[in-house]
Amino acid sequence: MTGKLFLLFGAVLLALAVAEAKKGRRKAHFTGTLSRDVMMADDPLFSVESIEPFGTKIGQCECKCCQPPPAPLIAPPCRNDIVVAVDSSACFRDHHRRMKQFLQKLVNEIHRSNKESQFGVNKTRLAIMQFSSTEIIPVRLDGFDNYQNPPSSKKLKLLINDAIAELGFLGQGAYLDKALNATVTHFNEATPRPFGNGNARKTVIVLTNGKSHPDVTFSDVQSSVKHLQSQGIKVLPVSVTRQCYSYSAEWDEGLCPDVNVLKMLGEESYTDGDDFLPMRASGTVATVAQEATNVS
Repeated sequence: MTGKLFLLFGAVLLALAVAEAKKGRRKAHFTGTLSRDVMMADDPLFSVESIEPFGTKIGQCECKCCQPPPAPLIAPPCRNDIVVAVDSSACFRDHHRRMKQFLQKLVNEIHRSNKESQFGVNKTRLAIMQFSSTEIIPVRLDGFDNYQNPPSSKKLKLLINDAIAELGFLGQGAYLDKALNATVTHFNEATPRPFGNGNARKTVIVLTNGKSHPDVTFSDVQSSVKHLQSQGIKVLPVSVTRQCYSYSAEWDEGLCPDVNVLKMLGEESYTDGDDFLPMRASGTVATVAQEATNVS
């Protein structure tokens, strides 16, 4: 009997302890909740909804700063089509070797002066035309597989110079008007570049003293020059010998340049105002190469 009373008394005490513990938890919860409610009520911005920054997007970045920079603009290549018309009439028999040396120096200068104007299908193509009573074109604008074979400017330069070294002498009288007309024909008949000639500049370099067969008049040559100009072709005259200012052996040999014809050929052609340049003058090779390829 005593044992049962002891167990009953212990159970009552345990029940009282559990009830007291639950009462304490409810009081603590009420006190904490009240404290939070009081603190939030005291905050003037508690009921204000947050505003996202202007332009902000949630998710994967799509702003412009994340995109790669645009590709730089690439200037189109400097395309040049050049025909060198070489007077090979009888009076230049003794000057033939020097004229070929001038041509080779010019070819070397075009290759060397600027990378953008070197020989190649999309850069500079060059033709060599010899003329007297007829015209021949040993090197064509569309030669070397349209300046694609060989592919390097250096190798093309060597092949052009080899062809110049093999140039023979024609003799007879010169028909300058017909030679100028033949350059226009060659420009038009040469095979275009694979993607078109585009903005290719056309230039004729004329190595001559301006004298022609007696059947050729000043008006004939002038008409041919106007035809070139109407086609947008620039003419750069180079005299084989220097201008004669007084009597010399050149007078007797007929080698004094016809200044009037040369001035008419080169009117407003050279940037510095010269009408023509002597072949053997210092700086002529560099100036002609620069004018023909538009390299400054």
